[in-house]
This record gives sequence, structure tokens and C-alpha cells, in this order.
Amino acid sequence: SNTAFGTSKQYGGLVAVNKGNLTITNCYYAGTVTSNKAESVGGILGLSAAGNVVITNSFAIADLTSPTYGVGGVVGYNKGTGLSIENCYAAGMLSAVSGKGGIIGKTDTAASVKNSVWGGTGSEAFVGEGDATVEGTSLLSSLPAADQAAFATPSAIAVKYNWSTDIWDLSGNAPVLK
Repeated sequence: SNTAFGTSKQYGGLVAVNKGNLTITNCYYAGTVTSNKAESVGGILGLSAAGNVVITNSFAIADLTSPTYGVGGVVGYNKGTGLSIENCYAAGMLSAVSGKGGIIGKTDTAASVKNSVWGGTGSEAFVGEGDATVEGTSLLSSLPAADQAAFATPSAIAVKYNWSTDIWDLSGNAPVLK
């Protein structure tokens, strides 16, 4: 869990701020991210400030809280030149005044979300504020029961996204690096 009481305005489960090109693949965060000042809180990435960002086959199961705006299950706030999220899952509780989205909280620039799933509460929107191309993305509750089972545990999600068993032990509840 990350609880922030400092002066920073960006927090993420894995990365707080990105200011260049970034690729995140086969990663996950489980816990909470809470801030008393933040305007960018994301399950994986808090703020994409510049550059192209690609996030694939990753997920966050996190309760995310900001007193202002920009809270997203995967990315809190996007200002970068290009954000692409594909085959990602987010769940948990989102809490903010505005800009809450299951996948992206707020985006000022081009963003795309493909084949992703939102399974949390606090927002029914995939993108809280701003425009993004959203394709093949679903609410977990709208999927058939058999498909929902693929998101029952962190290891089940990793199996769904074809994480390598040469690198990850997926036999338990959560993925563990070998």
C-alpha cells in the first residue's frame, strides 16, 4: 500500500510520473494508493507527462484515492503524446472529486484503450474525462460468468494475459517471480 502525505501531486502503484517513452508489460500492482494532495493517482501509472506510453498485459487491483481529480484504474492522468493501453484489467474503489475512470482517470491528449476490463466501483466510465479511443473494452459485470472467472485471482489474470511460466510462478493466488 502507498499512502502519500507529502507535497507530490502524482502517485502510482508502480510508477508515479513518466516524462519520456515508457513500456510496461506483464506487471501488476495490488494494494491501495491514497494521497492528501494528488491530482494524478493510477493503479499502475500516476501521470504520463510526456512521451509515448504503452501498457500491455498488466493489471491493478487497488483502491485509489485523491482529494481532487485524475484517478484511474490503470493511469491517473495523461498529458503525454500517446498513451496506449491494451489487454489490461483494473479493479478496486476509485475516489476523487472528478476525473475518475476505470482505465484512465483524465486525458488531455490522444489515448487508446483496447481489449481491457474494468471490474471496480466508483465509476462506470472507462475514461473519466477527455477523449480516448476505446475498443473491445468491457465492464467485468457485463461479461458471461465463465469469462469473469478469468479475473478471480491475480494468478488467473496473469494466465489470461499469457504471462510466461518460465518467468512467473502462477500456481498460487498471486504471481511470483521465479
